Amino acid sequence: VEEKGFPPLYVIENIRPALDLIEKSGVLEKEDFLILKDFFYLLRDIRNFFSQVDFSENLELKRFEKFLRFNDDLIRNYERIFYPDGEIKDNASPELARLVAEKSSVTSLVRKKLQDFLQNKDWLHMLQDAYFTLRDNRYVLPLKRNFMGRVKGIVHGLSATGNTAYFEPDELFSLNNRIQTASSDIEREKKRILKEFQDLILAELPVLNELYDLSGELDYLNAVAKFVFEIDGRRPVLNDSGRIRIIEAMHPLLLKMKEEVVPNSIFLEKGKSGLIVTGPNAGGKTVFLKMIGVLHLLIMKGIFIPAVEAETFIPSDIMAEIGDYQSIGEDASTFSHHLKVCDEFYRKSQKKSLVLIDEIMMGTDQEEGSFLAMSIMKGIVDKSGFVVVTTHYSYLKMLPMVDERFRVAMVDFDFENFKPKYRVIYDLPGSSFPLEIAKFLEITPEIVKKAEELRKGYGSESGKLFSSLLMQLKEIQEIKKRVEEREALLEKRQEELEASYSEKVKKLEEESSQKKEELAIKVRSLEREIKDALREFQRSKMPRVLTEKRKGLKNISGELRSPDVVYDDDIDVGDRVEYVPFGISGDVVEIKDGKVKIVYKGKEFVGKKGEFRKLYRKEVSSVITDYQSQRIGFETLDLRGQRLDEAIENLEAKINELAVKNFSGKLVVIHGHGTGILKKGVREHLKDHSLVSSFRPGELEEGGD
Repeated sequence: VEEKGFPPLYVIENIRPALDLIEKSGVLEKEDFLILKDFFYLLRDIRNFFSQVDFSENLELKRFEKFLRFNDDLIRNYERIFYPDGEIKDNASPELARLVAEKSSVTSLVRKKLQDFLQNKDWLHMLQDAYFTLRDNRYVLPLKRNFMGRVKGIVHGLSATGNTAYFEPDELFSLNNRIQTASSDIEREKKRILKEFQDLILAELPVLNELYDLSGELDYLNAVAKFVFEIDGRRPVLNDSGRIRIIEAMHPLLLKMKEEVVPNSIFLEKGKSGLIVTGPNAGGKTVFLKMIGVLHLLIMKGIFIPAVEAETFIPSDIMAEIGDYQSIGEDASTFSHHLKVCDEFYRKSQKKSLVLIDEIMMGTDQEEGSFLAMSIMKGIVDKSGFVVVTTHYSYLKMLPMVDERFRVAMVDFDFENFKPKYRVIYDLPGSSFPLEIAKFLEITPEIVKKAEELRKGYGSESGKLFSSLLMQLKEIQEIKKRVEEREALLEKRQEELEASYSEKVKKLEEESSQKKEELAIKVRSLEREIKDALREFQRSKMPRVLTEKRKGLKNISGELRSPDVVYDDDIDVGDRVEYVPFGISGDVVEIKDGKVKIVYKGKEFVGKKGEFRKLYRKEVSSVITDYQSQRIGFETLDLRGQRLDEAIENLEAKINELAVKNFSGKLVVIHGHGTGILKKGVREHLKDHSLVSSFRPGELEEGGD
């Protein structure tokens, strides 16, 4: 479409009955030929369109190459036979042209004779009026009834009053017969021409039937293409892992109805396959639920979806419960029907089922309804299905606290202007705010006031408890995340240190071996020198020379005979010691199995006990903090080129790391411009962040916005 435009398609009626009639040797009517004519023109236009397409470069369209087989002879013969209104042309064949000319000639002669009768004084007094007409396709005169039998001819009936006889004079009899004969011959020739044309169509019938089916397929794909252009649809990436990651998606119907649509992202995956959407009424929960279902129905039909980026899978099936199905006739309440439908969903759900339930278990006791809802949702997830529900139940909002397979989300609401924001925020439960909504809808003030008093008396403590639990959950989740990140960092550091330690030990052993070999060479050299000195002593009686040589030999031999130098064996936890192989000093924090662990500049080192030399005693705690307070300087985090969710994850990890370090300097975040999605997402994430005191765009000299 982008290269060639849309194919030429327009409305045509169903041609199948006409083609079936031709196949059965039936006779087509004028309307049938008009319908076929439109179809032939359509096939010609489609054929001309696809004649521009290189099917070797467009393999997906290769099946439409069959349109090139359409035969133009059908159109040429149609235009030869028919006028635009579907009537057969007088010159559709030479014989028809001759017969039409003959009939016209005889008719002219008859009409001339009739005019002679009307102008003849002998006839005028016998006629009701000066005109002629047709009866049974024969030309006649309006004779007064009382003159019947006075002139020779045939009466072809009377008028309604009976006063006029439609009279054919003998002089017109043979001419009228010739007209009748010519008319019959013309009709016979027209039938022959139509039969001949139907035979041409019959010869092309297999191709026409195939192209009719193919034109329907093309019409469908053309409609899909127009729809995708209209909604600015994007091609989703399909996976088998059971991961849904659709960024900034929109409901396609809203795009056609509203000028501005708030986009929302959809996140579900294996291990996090349940989503509980909360928030006030009219906040957009149900629309979000429907959007999930509609987008996946489009994907199942191979239709692109309105989203910035999309990765998902083909659901094995989609089951949705949205609406009120109360039935008085079947003695079933809304809740009864809802419960049966949810049970059916559970029984039918399987791997990769997508189940959507609006206001799950609404209409019954909140506590027991919540437990029923949890049971059904857990059952669907246990079967490796995916479930998304909306709810106002507080108990249900707490399900992610006890089951990590579920997430909670809320639709945001602007209570200053009392307008829904239609933005879905993940991992935050939302309140339904019924009293606030009642005020906005101007419900009787006494009712609202009484409800507020009742809330203070009955519901305040449970509300505070729930809010407190939610805050604690959020804090615990943040702490857990930081601990997991710290554990991963420590494990990685330990592996690095162990590798470094092994490498240094190996290097020391190599150096020690090399040093011993060098000393052995020196010993052999000194032995030669001693022998020379002995000979010299015997000659010169000079003991001083011998003494110096023996001293040097003793020192070197002593080094060779000492395989391991033990520096200090009397050390304990809290001592300040020197790790002699590395030449570093630190505080002893642990002594176990002949090994000593020290902390040097916040990092742990382990060595054999004999490799440490005690410097002095220092009282230290056996627990050493990994980070000291860092309250100066700045850190930099470059997020350019990353996806939004990946960037937000890295940004959150960096903020948590700096919080653990008690860092109070500046964090410089580089997000770049690009499409603006990353820039917008980063700033939305930092807004109202509990660990960020403030943030601002960079100044020009700092890199700009």
